[in-house]
Amino acid sequence: MPNRGLPTVLHHVQKLVAAEQADSLADHELLQCFRTNRDEAAFTALVQRHAPLVLGVCRRVLKREQDAENACQASLLVLARSAASIRKRTSLASWLYGVAYRLSRKIKTADTRRRVREGQARRTQQSSPDKEASWREVQAALDEELMALPEKFRAPLVLCYLDEQTRDEAARPNGRFVVVIIRWSAYRVEAQTFCFLARLNMTIFASAVVITLLFALPGNVFALGTETFGNAPAVEQPEWAKGVIDVVNLKSRVYSKWVNGNENFYYRGNAQALTEALRKFAEVKAEIRHLILLPGSGKTQSFDRKPIDFDWQLHVPSGIYLAVSKRKHAVMTVYVSAAKPRPLERKLVEKWLDELSSDSFRIRESANQELQKLGNDAKPFLRAALQRVTDLETRRRMEALLERLRGFDVTDLEMPKGITMVRVDDLLAVRLKELKDPDSTVCGMAVQDLTILARYSDKIVPAMIDMLEKDKHEWVRRVAAGCLSHLGVQGKTALPMLKKGLDDQDANIRNTFQAALESLENAKDEAGLAERITRERAILKEISQLKH
Repeated sequence: MPNRGLPTVLHHVQKLVAAEQADSLADHELLQCFRTNRDEAAFTALVQRHAPLVLGVCRRVLKREQDAENACQASLLVLARSAASIRKRTSLASWLYGVAYRLSRKIKTADTRRRVREGQARRTQQSSPDKEASWREVQAALDEELMALPEKFRAPLVLCYLDEQTRDEAARPNGRFVVVIIRWSAYRVEAQTFCFLARLNMTIFASAVVITLLFALPGNVFALGTETFGNAPAVEQPEWAKGVIDVVNLKSRVYSKWVNGNENFYYRGNAQALTEALRKFAEVKAEIRHLILLPGSGKTQSFDRKPIDFDWQLHVPSGIYLAVSKRKHAVMTVYVSAAKPRPLERKLVEKWLDELSSDSFRIRESANQELQKLGNDAKPFLRAALQRVTDLETRRRMEALLERLRGFDVTDLEMPKGITMVRVDDLLAVRLKELKDPDSTVCGMAVQDLTILARYSDKIVPAMIDMLEKDKHEWVRRVAAGCLSHLGVQGKTALPMLKKGLDDQDANIRNTFQAALESLENAKDEAGLAERITRERAILKEISQLKH
């Protein structure tokens, strides 16, 4: 007797297999299956994948849950009916976002008109505090601005921030992750709203992505940023010169961050690791390979202000930063944190080196301590000894002493051919000239670069004060005031100029200048600052004596 239930079971199994296969397919592949075969599993997978995004848009536009659900269902029905007419199938999330937003707006407009006709239009009772109401207004503004963006810019934002995909996942259908700046031209949201936005719990954003207000570019903008700790291999990007990826993926990398296409990679290591980095950087296929040498220690911070120490850095311009700055070549910066070793009494140092191989623990330990006291001055003796010592245990002790000597001095720098060395004086000459450039973007970026160099020169603060006197561009003035506020005691000579800014007609300038004033007025002498400046300027002199 035939088993009538078997076809049903087989059909169910086939559906399960089809659903599992559908989950592994990309959007454009699922659309193709649905368009050509009306594949139920393919359409179900698309609905399950994008329904949360669509419903989220509808809820932000429409207040009533039932209206939002109706708009969501209508949007998905449009997908079923219009699948064959979708041109950019790799941007399905962005397409659905647009459909859902437009349908929701139509429903909202129709509902408003109905209420007016019926004489029922009235202010809806607020069931939440002012903060929640303000947050809804910001969400609405975000949706309006997203809809105003071209498709190529909207797609990656929707994928990352509303569809909760990672940067790499968003890059699969779109190639290189498109770097986007949202310029608030039609709907001018003030800086205070952005600050409020940053303080809120923004659950719709992927956890790996940080959104921050960046004053490094003109106008009110959003900056998209990611950060990575450790040295997990990065993916080579199309705009990188050949060989850059080999420098990026050195094992000595400890941190990296990406903001609007401005990519920075940070490294820590000994002289041997630095030599390897310089060698790989010299092999990059580019017209220019600049190596900047700065005195002192490299320090940066993560997005949550966690301090990060590093020894050298690789900057790879791309995205919006590349378009704005026109700086297209990767640049390596090495921090020279130690002074050149001083001459020592050779016989005494070599006596301690010999005692490192003594059978007596007391003698070995005493020699080890004496060599540690010599600090960086013992470095050339230790390196020379390693060339002739063969005993493994003695070599281990010498290598341990060298490892304790963190940072580099000028004798550690082995410059391969093909690298152009850039000193502080070279940078100062270029940036001070750019400070007078009529292009506000060039001028503003020069201000930021000069802020980093201010610890090495007394010319910078006066030059920035002079620029504030003459340059009346709103963005440049705000950037300069913000940068001066980070200079502490060194920036106090700018206080009279900043006080003049409090009378400016522009509220943004007044607010920025007031914040800078408060920061500088409260600045106190940093412990050991005078000694550090003296030491760094001595190193600066040693760097200037290096041959190209």
